[in-house]
Amino acid sequence: MLLFRSLVMRLALAFGLLAAFAATPAVAQLSNKAVHDQIKRDLKKHSALAKIQVTVDRGEVVLTGTVMNALQQQQAGRIAHNDAPGMVVLNYVAIQRKPH
Repeated sequence: MLLFRSLVMRLALAFGLLAAFAATPAVAQLSNKAVHDQIKRDLKKHSALAKIQVTVDRGEVVLTGTVMNALQQQQAGRIAHNDAPGMVVLNYVAIQRKPH
């Protein structure tokens, strides 16, 4: 019985520590400005993405602006996801319609 109780206590402690670790954002060390600046730097490496606006606040990254096609839109989202691990990325970049 003592062995079982000890095992249960160890498991409870392990799961408690795991839950606490999982709740800690991976980017707690990075400021909103640092994340913003990194995303903007990486977007500017691609001329078609250079004018996309980036907002970073409370664990969320918001992308806005327009691009010419879905591939560029997806690329902007990937860049933000890579530069802001653990943050929510909201990709509101619109695809510009071509005039008929």
